[in-house]
Amino acid sequence: VAAQTYRQDGNDYWPGALDKSGNISTTQCASWDRFWKVNKSDILSFIALRKSGGSTSGSQFDAINQWPATGNSNVMDANGQVLGLVAGHTYAPFVDANGNGQYEPDQGDYPDINGDQFIWWVFNDVGNIKQQTQTASIGLEVQASAFAYSTNDALNDATFYNYHITKMGTNILDSAYITTWSDADLGYAFDDYIGCDTTRGLGILYN
Repeated sequence: VAAQTYRQDGNDYWPGALDKSGNISTTQCASWDRFWKVNKSDILSFIALRKSGGSTSGSQFDAINQWPATGNSNVMDANGQVLGLVAGHTYAPFVDANGNGQYEPDQGDYPDINGDQFIWWVFNDVGNIKQQTQTASIGLEVQASAFAYSTNDALNDATFYNYHITKMGTNILDSAYITTWSDADLGYAFDDYIGCDTTRGLGILYN
């Protein structure tokens, strides 16, 4: 099991992408302890400048030039140091302008996002001793993304999340159960009820 609530009993997950053998050290985990955020408006400006022959090396485009995508040698870690990515491993999504499988913003590549603001991060259940469930590591790498839209309707109040889960290492799973855990409070924390509409995949929280 790998499960996480409030960390009151410790962690089951730590930052970082696993290597090809499904391993990661605590030092490497600390380097991955950050979120990469990019705005759609900056991507559109980046694309326009590239088409017009303008420079896209300015600090305005740091989020694009340092995007943690396969092959990028300019990814900065949580300490502002270059973060080495494993060759051939898939990381944050990107538009591959020349189709060579490598993220090269100087060749016109840019983050492939949903929404008007997009955040990407990665975590695992290998990087330390699991204090929450006190079980052995499964070998999970979870690449997560969150995004939102800037609108004038109810969509403006919504956030969306995607999780790309990879089982790494040598032990084999024949089945798995996966869920998100949420402790939502609508105002006062102790007078809420929950429900669901299974046909629409809809969770409901009401006061």
